[in-house]
Amino acid sequence: MHKQEKIVSQFFHEFTIACCHYRKERWVFQKLLDKGKDILRRKMDGLSIQIKMLLSMMIIIVLFFCLTTIFNSIRLYNERIQQVVLIRNINSALVADRMEISSRNYLNLFYSYMGDNLIRRDLFSWGLNGEDLSPDMWDRLSTFNFTTITLNPEIETVEIYNFSTGEVLRTNRSESSLIQKVPYFWEGVDENTQNTLTFLEDNGYIIAVHQVNDFPNPTPIALIVFRLRDSSFHSIMRSALMEDDECIFLFNDENQIIYHICLNEELFDEIKVQNIFHSFQTENFDFIYSDGYFAFYSPIHNNRLKMVQIVLNAPIREEIVRSIFSDVIVSLSVLLISIVLSIYLSRRISNPIKRLTKKMKNLNIDQLDTFQTDIHTNKDELGYLEESFNEMVRRNHDLIDREYKSKIVNNRIQLKALQAQINPHFMHNTLQAMGSMAIEADSNELYSTILTLSEMMRYLLDFSLEMVSLIDELVFVNSYIFIQNKRYGGKIHVEQMISDEVLSIYIPKLVIQPIIENAIEHGYLEREKELLIKIKEYSSEGDICIVIEDNGIGMTDKKLQDLQLKLSEGESQAISSSDHIGLVNIHSRLRLKYGKGYGISISSNTKIGRGIIVKIKLKGENYE
Repeated sequence: MHKQEKIVSQFFHEFTIACCHYRKERWVFQKLLDKGKDILRRKMDGLSIQIKMLLSMMIIIVLFFCLTTIFNSIRLYNERIQQVVLIRNINSALVADRMEISSRNYLNLFYSYMGDNLIRRDLFSWGLNGEDLSPDMWDRLSTFNFTTITLNPEIETVEIYNFSTGEVLRTNRSESSLIQKVPYFWEGVDENTQNTLTFLEDNGYIIAVHQVNDFPNPTPIALIVFRLRDSSFHSIMRSALMEDDECIFLFNDENQIIYHICLNEELFDEIKVQNIFHSFQTENFDFIYSDGYFAFYSPIHNNRLKMVQIVLNAPIREEIVRSIFSDVIVSLSVLLISIVLSIYLSRRISNPIKRLTKKMKNLNIDQLDTFQTDIHTNKDELGYLEESFNEMVRRNHDLIDREYKSKIVNNRIQLKALQAQINPHFMHNTLQAMGSMAIEADSNELYSTILTLSEMMRYLLDFSLEMVSLIDELVFVNSYIFIQNKRYGGKIHVEQMISDEVLSIYIPKLVIQPIIENAIEHGYLEREKELLIKIKEYSSEGDICIVIEDNGIGMTDKKLQDLQLKLSEGESQAISSSDHIGLVNIHSRLRLKYGKGYGISISSNTKIGRGIIVKIKLKGENYE
């Protein structure tokens, strides 16, 4: 860890020097970035892969938790804002509905004064005609006022102001009295308005005011005032408050504050509230979110009342800070656990790499025979990499072994030809001479046979060719069948169903003809019948399979098993066998050439003959 701290300290020291050196240049940022990359690259190159992985994992974990904490904080803040807005909007709508019901009730009460003919006549007689308030009029108006107060507990008093005399009939729950009083709180309304309802504030009371006019010449006659108790709107507005740091304000149609509730009176700032209310009036917002507070606006009863609710942002911020603090504590705990896991995982990952590196350093070609591969490897990508390395070593060993054995096989074939002491030119010249004698004897059939045999001998004894094209191999097969038909009276037939593309591929020499020869020697025992041999091809997983089928007598299950056993013994048969070039030899040569999975496979039945499939790897080397 001291080494890592030293590296980080040196990095920042050099980075600071670079900042001072280039701070006056326009391209300082790019230069510093390149400098930092170069320093970091040089320092990281000297670290082991375990430390690199540990540093990388720790950086990723720290970045992940930092980003997660920031993201969660932002998400929590936004969710809390949405929650505040949603809950307050719903709450404000419910409160506004309840207050509108109360407002409409007061308006209906005012209408009831105008709807009663006697009360209406008394009001006009007293207020318009200037008559004295007679005992009958006193009784009717007082009784009506008292009934209104009794049926509406939130009304404290009912006051009827006479504009012509300046008298006021005041009725409370116990008595009625006639006094002289000027409604200084009232400045009048539009003369063309017949029925109005206005809410005002008077000496700490909310009053509902209705002016009675004489139409068609609108003349103010009287003013009916309901002086409301504090509880009339207080209980409704109080239900909207959910936190201690909230305020709710009630405005009338003249944009005056007539009532407010603040659980913490220190938060009440009338100038600030008026500014917020003005923003609602000019911008037509439902709510305002500003630095430090939320504000919600609800019009009531056609703007006769307007409610503004203000919620401070401080509690939300405190909640978020507490949540962030909790997240940081949890993140630090998880970070410590993650560091421990990072150290464990870095060792878990780096140990196989170290083991593989040690193998690669210590391996050389002389140790392929004694190289020991691990039996137990991890099941992850590193385990796959180690297993691939082991497989590469095994394949290299098999390839070297196969090439070595293949050379032995080729040397044996050439050695057998040398042991026979046959000179290819001597054989060719001799057969040419015999062909000339056949022409002189006027025997064209004998000449054709000798000429075909001569071409076959040239093909057989040309040891310079290890790979030949499939078409050359099939020409050799046709020559062989031509000579065999001289022996069997033309009863052997060959059908070739090979595409032109496949005819151009290269295969090991003497692969097809020995199979045909084997089919004739061991499958054509009933000489009176005709022997049909079919040569076909098809592709399999990118490889070429050549199928040779015959309608001979086939093989018994016992012979088939014995032959398959010899084929399974592999390349050792090609080296130790002293037989002629037969099926086992062909199979071994193909496996030595192409590897396991290639060679020949045999199926046979005593009733339908046998089929042999020659599987050859299709690669670029198989084309000319």
